[in-house]
Amino acid sequence: MNELFKLKKIKHFFSRDCFYVLFILLLFLSLSSVHSLFAGTETDVSSAFAYPVPFKTGSGHKNITFTNLPDQGSIRIYSSQGEQVRKINFSITSGSSALVWDVKNDHGEELASDVYLYVIESLTAKKTGKLIVTR
Repeated sequence: MNELFKLKKIKHFFSRDCFYVLFILLLFLSLSSVHSLFAGTETDVSSAFAYPVPFKTGSGHKNITFTNLPDQGSIRIYSSQGEQVRKINFSITSGSSALVWDVKNDHGEELASDVYLYVIESLTAKKTGKLIVTR
């Protein structure tokens, strides 16, 4: 009877450890698959910025350019009151890392003079900055 108990305990030990080994192996494989999805995709936003700042229509400015962008992501623009006024999703495939924005909100209206906050977000990183619009 004691030997049967030991045999069951050994069987339980091996089945539990095999489960953990299998779990770790599957976790490793899934993480390497996720990494391979993003391999070759630029996700760094640390060098991204917008210009001209300040944006002045009186100086002939027509657009704001966001440059050094990652391969894909989004740019969200917020007013000084915290309201999101524009969201731009982008996917850059032409080799250029810039996006030209017409300084209009999601409804196609020109933004008023104000200080705005922008958030550039890639798959793995986020960067914020300020814009000044004077009309």
